[in-house]
Amino acid sequence: MTSRLHFVKGGARSLIQDAGFRGGRGIGVPASGVLDRDALYALNLLLGNAAGAAAIEVALVPPRLEAREAPLRLALGPGLMGQVEGENARPIEAWTAFTLQPGETLALSLDPGCPVALIGLGGSPDLARALGSHATLPRAGLGGFGRTL
Repeated sequence: MTSRLHFVKGGARSLIQDAGFRGGRGIGVPASGVLDRDALYALNLLLGNAAGAAAIEVALVPPRLEAREAPLRLALGPGLMGQVEGENARPIEAWTAFTLQPGETLALSLDPGCPVALIGLGGSPDLARALGSHATLPRAGLGGFGRTL
């Protein structure tokens, strides 16, 4: 994913999240994972992924994304709207799976009543897992990239 998806602008809080991990309290690690599991499962169904596959969770200010090297299959969750910029400019509504071609940029906006939303990723990110999950827990430096994107 890192070589194909470029964050032109990171946004206020963009994290790799999946269904999360549980059972780490005994070793001092709190539960983690996506805030809206139902949306995660629905987006992954739309993309043909496993139900708990990783997505990008965005909050407050969404990122600006660019496809590099190869097409990317994405889907926008509830409360998130997009505009593909490039040769085939087009609007993207929530609950829509689409392909972002190399060189195209995706500008995103959040519905004011929805401070957190998801961007579904076609396929699986090539990232290390922590406690069996891609879920990011920034304060512990675990999962995803271990930090905001």
